[in-house]
Amino acid sequence: MSKQQTSVSSAASFPSSSCTPPDVDRLATLSTHLRRLLPDTEKYPNPIDFVVPTWETLWRLVATSLAHVYDNEDYRHNFHELLGDPTPGRFRTTSLDSNLCTEWIINETLRLHPPSRHISRSFPLVKEHPGLQILVSLLPKFIRDRLRLDSIIRSEIADIESVHLSTDIWGPDALEFKPRRWERHAGAADSAPTLFAFGYGPLMCIGKNWAPMAAALIVGAILEGIDAEGLEIIGTAVIGGRAGWAGWEFKHPEDFC
Repeated sequence: MSKQQTSVSSAASFPSSSCTPPDVDRLATLSTHLRRLLPDTEKYPNPIDFVVPTWETLWRLVATSLAHVYDNEDYRHNFHELLGDPTPGRFRTTSLDSNLCTEWIINETLRLHPPSRHISRSFPLVKEHPGLQILVSLLPKFIRDRLRLDSIIRSEIADIESVHLSTDIWGPDALEFKPRRWERHAGAADSAPTLFAFGYGPLMCIGKNWAPMAAALIVGAILEGIDAEGLEIIGTAVIGGRAGWAGWEFKHPEDFC
């Protein structure tokens, strides 16, 4: 692999002569504040390692979005436009006659490639049933401790991928990447099928409100970097997956000679 070539899944390390070097002072400040939250140096020798995995799903969204838009001029235009005007309003609109906005592209990526295909939640069984909770509270503590009633946990696993790819919900083209499908639900959120990429209800991921636009901006920045460096993306029909991306590359035109 040449120095001008890297994998799409490693988009965070995209080479560019205009990249700004890391801010060492800010990194030190971040580490200091994280250390205050995670004082156990034996368990967390580098507190940043505790935070970084949280962003793994964001980068999967970035990679799959990039794979779907890199060879479509209208899609690319939307991301470049958002990069120049990084506002929620621009995220939901476009200057193109097609009216295809960046939000629809990200929504369709989240639908077709949910970063978390399954989401699990666990909770104490006793707290789920008020009647059982009252009954347990009447028992002597030594009996509760021996029976370990307070530690009985119920776990539920939601199959997000099955819901997102269901033809009953999304139609016969559910397995196809079609951002335009979101047009019919524009301005009518109550009638739109629900995306469960961020979970649902009280335990919904807080990233729901900012992660889609953040991912779109990162995609826009990568596309801008690709243009600036004169690179091309070489892709395959396989998109997504933790261990996928075989055959996906950034290449410089000189590499084809």
